[in-house]
Amino acid sequence: MFIKFNTKRMLKIYGISVLSISLICIVLRLVSTLLFFDKNIGYYQSDKIIPIISNILPAISVIAAIVFCMIPRIRISPISPADTKYTKIGSVTVTAGFAIFAVKYISSLIEYNNFYGSIPFSYLFCLACTIAACVFFTLKAVRRVNADISYVLMWCVLQLAECYFDNFVQMNSPIKLVFQFACLGAILLTVNEMRISLDSKRKGFHLFSATVASIFLPLSAVPSIICYLTGNMPSSYMLFFADCVMLLFSVFAVTRLIQMCFGKESDLPSETCDEAKLIPDLQEQALEENSFKDTTEEES
Repeated sequence: MFIKFNTKRMLKIYGISVLSISLICIVLRLVSTLLFFDKNIGYYQSDKIIPIISNILPAISVIAAIVFCMIPRIRISPISPADTKYTKIGSVTVTAGFAIFAVKYISSLIEYNNFYGSIPFSYLFCLACTIAACVFFTLKAVRRVNADISYVLMWCVLQLAECYFDNFVQMNSPIKLVFQFACLGAILLTVNEMRISLDSKRKGFHLFSATVASIFLPLSAVPSIICYLTGNMPSSYMLFFADCVMLLFSVFAVTRLIQMCFGKESDLPSETCDEAKLIPDLQEQALEENSFKDTTEEES
């Protein structure tokens, strides 16, 4: 029997599955880090099954998301992405995350300047990107955004670079890898959020980006924050406040996933609904004009 994937029922099953897998991945990584992680060398114990599953399950989830969001005969049909009151609340949480990061970063720069006498340009640029990211998500929370997202993307890229070039944590340490995937998920979702204000929307890719972000952002942030506060992370770990941003960013990612999987077209903003209703009216008007033109030509 052929299964129809482009139904509302399959869309809801997809959303429930992603949220469930995300929670399972968080629990598995938390248990792995608390019980099977050697913070002195930055690796899990190699003979334990739970850390292995915690690494494999997110990868399988991403592959499944590609199949259900990209493959033409199998992909599901998500709700059109739009800024609803719930996603706007999610935008406020991201703004709060960047604001917390900015306050801490300014404090660190003041201490750095007092000690070294000057601040490198790259540090000032990171601060500027952080403040601009606050502005971006603040505007997204109050109106449809047409602002430049380059500062949000650059902030994620800078965090990727800082994580990658951190010589105090091993290059292929799992805490590095999961944070890097979280940054990539945030980049994908941010790019797709900018497309909401454009006429051409790629709903399948947008749902895929929301899926990846909903899995990797909390997967990176929640266990790392808990383990850092309980002393189970390396003493040189420097990504705590970036993890706070990722945690609050994950709230927005989840609200976008829920909106695209469980929302209704009637929940869309009034301007979006008006545009949708306007298309049939314009088509009908065009048909009437063509009919009138044909009649006029026949009479002449």
